[in-house]
Amino acid sequence: MKTWRQVAGLAVVAALAGCATRGVDVAEQGAAPRLASGVALAGSAETGAGAALISKLREQGVETGRADAPLLLEIASGERPWPVGAYSGASAPDDPSAWLAPPSPRPWWAPKRARVCTLEARVIAAADGREAYRVRASALGRGEGCGRSEALVAAVAAGLAGSGADRR
Repeated sequence: MKTWRQVAGLAVVAALAGCATRGVDVAEQGAAPRLASGVALAGSAETGAGAALISKLREQGVETGRADAPLLLEIASGERPWPVGAYSGASAPDDPSAWLAPPSPRPWWAPKRARVCTLEARVIAAADGREAYRVRASALGRGEGCGRSEALVAAVAAGLAGSGADRR
Protein backbone atom coordinates (compact mmCIF):
# COMPACT_ATOMS: atom_id res chain seq x y z
CA MET A 1 0.00 0.00 0.00
CA LYS A 2 1.29 3.45 -0.89
CA THR A 3 1.74 6.10 1.75
CA TRP A 4 0.21 9.54 1.36
CA ARG A 5 3.67 10.98 0.58
CA GLN A 6 4.13 8.57 -2.33
CA VAL A 7 0.66 9.43 -3.64
CA ALA A 8 1.35 13.17 -3.28
CA GLY A 9 4.72 12.76 -5.00
CA LEU A 10 3.11 10.90 -7.91
CA ALA A 11 0.47 13.62 -8.21
CA VAL A 12 3.16 16.34 -8.42
CA VAL A 13 5.11 14.37 -11.02
CA ALA A 14 1.93 13.86 -13.06
CA ALA A 15 1.11 17.59 -12.87
CA LEU A 16 4.61 18.57 -13.99
CA ALA A 17 4.53 16.01 -16.79
CA GLY A 18 1.20 17.41 -17.93
CA CYS A 19 2.69 20.90 -18.02
CA ALA A 20 5.70 19.67 -19.98
CA THR A 21 3.50 18.02 -22.59
CA ARG A 22 0.98 20.85 -22.85
CA GLY A 23 0.22 21.57 -26.47
CA VAL A 24 0.07 24.68 -28.56
CA ASP A 25 -2.95 26.96 -28.14
CA VAL A 26 -4.23 28.40 -31.43
CA ALA A 27 -6.62 31.32 -31.87
CA GLU A 28 -7.95 32.56 -35.22
CA GLN A 29 -9.96 35.56 -36.35
CA GLY A 30 -11.58 35.86 -39.74
CA ALA A 31 -11.50 33.54 -42.71
CA ALA A 32 -8.14 32.38 -44.02
CA PRO A 33 -7.79 33.80 -47.53
CA ARG A 34 -6.32 31.78 -50.35
CA LEU A 35 -2.61 32.53 -50.55
CA ALA A 36 -2.14 30.93 -53.99
CA SER A 37 -1.64 34.32 -55.64
CA GLY A 38 1.27 35.00 -53.29
CA VAL A 39 1.85 37.50 -50.53
CA ALA A 40 4.08 40.47 -49.89
CA LEU A 41 5.89 40.53 -46.57
CA ALA A 42 5.04 43.46 -44.33
CA GLY A 43 8.03 44.45 -42.22
CA SER A 44 11.03 42.30 -41.48
CA ALA A 45 10.40 38.66 -40.62
CA GLU A 46 13.57 37.11 -41.92
CA THR A 47 14.89 35.90 -38.55
CA GLY A 48 13.90 33.25 -36.01
CA ALA A 49 10.39 31.89 -36.12
CA GLY A 50 9.44 34.37 -38.86
CA ALA A 51 12.06 32.92 -41.20
CA ALA A 52 10.94 29.39 -40.35
CA LEU A 53 7.31 30.30 -41.10
CA ILE A 54 8.26 31.89 -44.43
CA SER A 55 10.24 28.76 -45.32
CA LYS A 56 7.28 26.53 -44.40
CA LEU A 57 4.92 28.62 -46.54
CA ARG A 58 7.32 28.39 -49.48
CA GLU A 59 7.37 24.60 -49.04
CA GLN A 60 3.57 24.72 -49.33
CA GLY A 61 3.88 26.59 -52.65
CA VAL A 62 3.13 30.14 -51.43
CA GLU A 63 5.18 32.80 -53.17
CA THR A 64 6.25 35.19 -50.40
CA GLY A 65 8.25 37.82 -52.29
CA ARG A 66 5.66 39.40 -54.58
CA ALA A 67 5.72 43.17 -54.15
CA ASP A 68 2.47 43.51 -56.17
CA ALA A 69 0.56 40.81 -54.26
CA PRO A 70 -3.00 41.63 -53.17
CA LEU A 71 -2.23 40.43 -49.65
CA LEU A 72 0.38 41.47 -47.09
CA LEU A 73 1.66 39.00 -44.49
CA GLU A 74 2.80 40.40 -41.18
CA ILE A 75 4.61 38.04 -38.79
CA ALA A 76 5.35 38.73 -35.13
CA SER A 77 6.82 36.58 -32.39
CA GLY A 78 7.49 37.15 -28.74
CA GLU A 79 8.17 35.69 -25.34
CA ARG A 80 6.90 36.84 -21.97
CA PRO A 81 7.11 35.61 -18.40
CA TRP A 82 4.09 33.56 -17.37
CA PRO A 83 2.64 36.11 -14.89
CA VAL A 84 2.75 38.95 -17.43
CA GLY A 85 -0.42 39.46 -19.46
CA ALA A 86 -0.71 40.35 -23.14
CA TYR A 87 -3.03 42.77 -24.92
CA SER A 88 -3.03 44.72 -28.14
CA GLY A 89 -3.27 48.46 -28.06
CA ALA A 90 -1.48 51.46 -26.65
CA SER A 91 -2.69 51.12 -23.07
CA ALA A 92 -3.97 48.34 -20.83
CA PRO A 93 -7.67 47.71 -21.49
CA ASP A 94 -10.24 48.30 -18.74
CA ASP A 95 -12.46 45.50 -20.06
CA PRO A 96 -11.07 42.08 -18.99
CA SER A 97 -12.36 40.47 -22.21
CA ALA A 98 -10.09 42.77 -24.27
CA TRP A 99 -6.95 41.04 -23.00
CA LEU A 100 -5.35 38.46 -25.29
CA ALA A 101 -4.05 36.76 -22.13
CA PRO A 102 -4.82 38.39 -18.78
CA PRO A 103 -2.04 38.52 -16.19
CA SER A 104 -2.12 35.59 -13.79
CA PRO A 105 0.10 34.40 -10.98
CA ARG A 106 2.53 31.59 -11.69
CA PRO A 107 1.27 28.34 -10.19
CA TRP A 108 3.49 26.94 -7.42
CA TRP A 109 4.30 23.87 -9.49
CA ALA A 110 5.45 25.75 -12.59
CA PRO A 111 9.17 26.32 -13.16
CA LYS A 112 10.25 29.89 -12.41
CA ARG A 113 11.74 30.23 -15.87
CA ALA A 114 8.54 29.17 -17.64
CA ARG A 115 7.63 31.56 -20.42
CA VAL A 116 4.76 31.98 -22.83
CA CYS A 117 5.94 32.09 -26.43
CA THR A 118 3.72 33.35 -29.23
CA LEU A 119 3.94 33.38 -33.01
CA GLU A 120 1.34 35.40 -34.87
CA ALA A 121 0.58 36.02 -38.53
CA ARG A 122 -1.78 38.65 -39.88
CA VAL A 123 -3.01 38.73 -43.46
CA ILE A 124 -3.84 42.26 -44.56
CA ALA A 125 -5.64 43.32 -47.74
CA ALA A 126 -3.18 45.55 -49.60
CA ALA A 127 -5.95 47.54 -51.28
CA ASP A 128 -7.52 48.96 -48.13
CA GLY A 129 -5.21 47.94 -45.28
CA ARG A 130 -7.87 45.97 -43.43
CA GLU A 131 -7.00 42.82 -41.55
CA ALA A 132 -8.52 39.82 -43.33
CA TYR A 133 -7.24 37.05 -41.10
CA ARG A 134 -5.15 36.53 -37.97
CA VAL A 135 -3.78 33.34 -36.46
CA ARG A 136 -1.88 33.21 -33.17
CA ALA A 137 -0.18 30.16 -31.66
CA SER A 138 1.09 30.16 -28.07
CA ALA A 139 2.93 27.61 -25.97
CA LEU A 140 4.34 27.38 -22.49
CA GLY A 141 7.92 26.26 -21.97
CA ARG A 142 11.52 27.27 -21.39
CA GLY A 143 14.39 28.29 -23.63
CA GLU A 144 14.29 29.91 -27.04
CA GLY A 145 10.82 29.62 -28.52
CA CYS A 146 9.79 27.81 -25.35
CA GLY A 147 11.36 24.73 -26.89
CA ARG A 148 8.39 24.66 -29.23
CA SER A 149 9.38 26.86 -32.17
CA GLU A 150 8.68 24.12 -34.70
CA ALA A 151 5.25 23.41 -33.20
CA LEU A 152 4.35 27.12 -33.23
CA VAL A 153 5.43 27.46 -36.87
CA ALA A 154 3.46 24.33 -37.85
CA ALA A 155 0.32 25.59 -36.08
CA VAL A 156 0.43 29.03 -37.73
CA ALA A 157 1.23 27.54 -41.16
CA ALA A 158 -1.70 25.14 -40.78
CA GLY A 159 -3.98 28.05 -39.94
CA LEU A 160 -2.81 29.98 -42.98
CA ALA A 161 -3.35 26.94 -45.19
CA GLY A 162 -6.62 25.90 -43.48
CA SER A 163 -10.22 26.61 -44.18
CA GLY A 164 -10.17 29.69 -41.95
CA ALA A 165 -13.35 28.91 -40.04
CA ASP A 166 -13.60 31.46 -37.24
CA ARG A 167 -12.84 29.32 -34.18
CA ARG A 168 -12.10 31.98 -31.64
